[in-house]
Amino acid sequence: MDDGITQVKFQQDLRKDKTMKSQMKLGIITLLALLLPVGAVSFAAETVAVGNKTCPISGEQIKKPYEVEYNGKSVSLCCKMCLKDFNKDPEAAIEKASKDTGNEN
Repeated sequence: MDDGITQVKFQQDLRKDKTMKSQMKLGIITLLALLLPVGAVSFAAETVAVGNKTCPISGEQIKKPYEVEYNGKSVSLCCKMCLKDFNKDPEAAIEKASKDTGNEN
């Protein structure tokens, strides 16, 4: 008789645990949904495109840009493979990209 009561109690506790986890997930998702648009708007407002036409890493003309953002500036690279070298010295790459457009800011 004790096993039957224990099993029912266990099932009730399990349901409560699942309900609590579902409510926590819903709360986190709701919070993220509310905060994400604010972050996206402020992030987009802070980023300035350098506008370079030549990859600052390879020196090749950019046909299909691979955009990289660093310290509020968006720089175009010719491909994803140049990202590793960009990350070694992003300031120098941004300076080189800015010279390509005449926007040395």
